[in-house]
Amino acid sequence: ALTPGTRLGVFQLTGLIGRGGMGEVYRARDTKLDRDVAIKVLPEAFVADPERLARFTREAKTLASLNHPNIAAIYGLEESGGMTALVMELVEGDDPVAANVDAIPPLAPRPSWSRRAAGLVIVSVAVALASGGVAGRWWERRQAPAPVEWRGDLLGGSTVALNPRVSPDGQLLAFLAMVDGQTQVAVMKPQSGNWAILSHDRSRGLVQDMSWSRDGTRIFFDRFSEVPRDVFSIPSLGGDERLILEDAGWPQPLADGSLLLVRINAQRVLQLFHFWPDTGRLDALNALFPAGVSSSLSIRVFPDGREAVFSGAPSDSPTAHGLYAIDLTSGRTRRLAAKLSDYAHQPAPALAITPDGQSVLFDLLAGNVHRIVQVSRDGSDVVRTLVTLPAQGSGLDVGPDGSLYVGQAERIADVFWYSPPTGKVERRTLPDTAQSQVLPLPDGRVLFRSRSAGRDQLAVLAPGKDASPFLETEEPTRSPMALLGNDRVAFLIGNESSQNIAIASLVDGRILRRLARPDAANVSALAGSPDGKALYYVESGIVWAMPSEGGEPKKVHDGDQVAVDPTGQSLIIELTTRDAVRLVRVPVGGGEEEAIPTPSGIRLFPDLSPGAVAPDGRIAVRIVPKDSWFWPAAILNPRSGELLQLPGVRDLDMLAAAWGADGRLVSLALPERSSLWRFRQANASR
Repeated sequence: ALTPGTRLGVFQLTGLIGRGGMGEVYRARDTKLDRDVAIKVLPEAFVADPERLARFTREAKTLASLNHPNIAAIYGLEESGGMTALVMELVEGDDPVAANVDAIPPLAPRPSWSRRAAGLVIVSVAVALASGGVAGRWWERRQAPAPVEWRGDLLGGSTVALNPRVSPDGQLLAFLAMVDGQTQVAVMKPQSGNWAILSHDRSRGLVQDMSWSRDGTRIFFDRFSEVPRDVFSIPSLGGDERLILEDAGWPQPLADGSLLLVRINAQRVLQLFHFWPDTGRLDALNALFPAGVSSSLSIRVFPDGREAVFSGAPSDSPTAHGLYAIDLTSGRTRRLAAKLSDYAHQPAPALAITPDGQSVLFDLLAGNVHRIVQVSRDGSDVVRTLVTLPAQGSGLDVGPDGSLYVGQAERIADVFWYSPPTGKVERRTLPDTAQSQVLPLPDGRVLFRSRSAGRDQLAVLAPGKDASPFLETEEPTRSPMALLGNDRVAFLIGNESSQNIAIASLVDGRILRRLARPDAANVSALAGSPDGKALYYVESGIVWAMPSEGGEPKKVHDGDQVAVDPTGQSLIIELTTRDAVRLVRVPVGGGEEEAIPTPSGIRLFPDLSPGAVAPDGRIAVRIVPKDSWFWPAAILNPRSGELLQLPGVRDLDMLAAAWGADGRLVSLALPERSSLWRFRQANASR
């Protein structure tokens, strides 16, 4: 027997567990990974016989592929100093000798099994090992293929790089490169990392999406400000931008030279269209993106050109959000991955299609991590996880060789306080990557959406303290949220299939009531009256009013976001049209609208907070600079139309800015960090 202290590579033996006819089993310490393991040292007869050693190695690989809660794990084979040893999980239990010695993104049964059941497994495996490999080969043929292992490579590009798109031949990678605060079209050779900027115009808005022509000679891309502006093409080797269509975005080319693209329709909703550049023909398709105007949508065309996949809802079922395939000839839609309940509430996940056209890949939020998953085009609910990532995907594509190209965005949110009289700024990082509304409370705390233990929940951040849950409930709680008077808050609560508007006390976080109306699954904005008696909400592009105690809703006005004037006499409503985002003032009971002036040349982004109106009437808005990818907050004088831009926030997105009780402006501030990764199969040859 070997003595304690003997080393086999990184393993240091600490004691003998037992002996058997096929070797000796020792307890050992893995000095590299700092864990205890069991080591079975093979008899000299095995080591000296090449055929037996080769067969044993082959069988060990097969058994190592097993994954069962009642079977100990195989860690590997170690060869050192002329000895060969099998490294496996150390099974602790009432009878560790029997548990280990009997085993000779090489089995040791765990003690949770009965000894009789364990013995059956041991005998079966022993027969497989001792029968000259016949039973082992039978077992090997019956096993599923070994899981694919992926190797990740960080690619080059700009400091902020987004939305990778692979050329049809796989030789070039187009991506969005951040250049002086503005995104432009760039191309890279993935093998060398060399890259160059193709587009250079800074005056028409940021580039947000792009795609390759079928022959790889051109790249189609769009420009976006507060609404989709223009679709262009540019030669993939460099040249001038060519305008294809105005008031459109998210271009996806088809083999006949036509394009799929997205426009705002007459109902102020983003809709998918089919466009033929040669004739100007433009046909609306049965696909909506009903969450409102966003700078991030997901559409891809299958290689055969018969269907496209999109994340949204059919026009004839605008509330049935999910992943769909649409027939481009008939317009019929069918749902993919219907059982993925988390998918419906996930905003614009990154999408890709495999080169064979048989599968769709997308970024699925699973708990607090993101999984790149694969589902079949045929509509089956089998979901296969390829890669698990710590951050949200900022773009996804698949190369002809099966390589995954992923943009990895990291947007760590800060709460941002700005004092207009002094210009003083205070920032505090939130405990997760929240990217939604922040609501200042009358006592100086802020309420925000967090994600913990795999579910959404509202949390509060108090000055000088760590964030903590707002409610004692296991139900998901989400924004939008709004103050009702000074002592209550309204928000969304429940799972997707049974969601309500709830009202809770700010004093103790106790839920006071749940409102049976409206259909909360489709509510996109909330606001409350200063006296707490009325609740206003937006559903499908309409602003509604209802008593906060419950009752029948009443239509007020068309609108996409709503805030209440502190006087309680009027509402500030935000409307998104094809041309621009505009603000209007409407009486709380409905009536004629009054346009609110905005400065010439300044564009507003649709992001009005329920607390956007200060006691003196000034409105916190989000602006869209012509030459920047970032959209910061600003302060609008609704009488004169003058705009005060905040200093030191040029390179920040600022979400849902609202006024606190102390007169400071509060919002979420999001810097942008993103890099490009390529994932290749490490064991593709097996």
